[in-house]
Amino acid sequence: MLYSRAGQYAVQAVLLLALQPEGKLLRIKEIGEQLDIPGPFLAQIFHKLAKFGVLFSMKGPTGGFRLAKPSDEIRISDIIEGVEGKVNTDECVMGLKECSPDSPCPFHDKWTQIRDDFRALLFDQKLSELTATFKQKLQTIQEQETSGS
Repeated sequence: MLYSRAGQYAVQAVLLLALQPEGKLLRIKEIGEQLDIPGPFLAQIFHKLAKFGVLFSMKGPTGGFRLAKPSDEIRISDIIEGVEGKVNTDECVMGLKECSPDSPCPFHDKWTQIRDDFRALLFDQKLSELTATFKQKLQTIQEQETSGS
C-alpha cells in the first residue's frame, strides 16, 4: 500500500461526491454506507479535506458535503495531501536513508519507473478523469451484492 487507509477512503469518498449532480450535498452516513467506510473515520477525513479546500461542508438538517471546486480542478494528490500531508514519492521504497543512482537499494532501478508512473497518477490525474471508471466499479459492486455473490 502506497498510502494509508485514510488516503484510500478519501479518494473513494471524493470520487463518489464527484459523481453527484453539481451542488448536491451528501451526508457522511450516506457515503459511509455506500462505500462501507466507518462514519466517525470518514468524518475525520472529511474535516481535513474541507480545511484543505477539497470539500465544502454545510451544517444542519439539510447539510452535508460536496466538492469545493470542479472535479477537473482536483488532482488525486490534492486528496492525499489533504489527508496525509505532503506526498513524497522520492523516498526509498525500502526506507533506507541513503538511496540514489550512485548507491542504489535492491529495488532502486525498478522502483524508479514505477515511482514516476505513480507520481504521474497522483499529480497529473484529475478527479474528473476517474469518475466514469469509478461509477462502473460501484455498479459492479452493487450488482454483486444484489445477486448474493
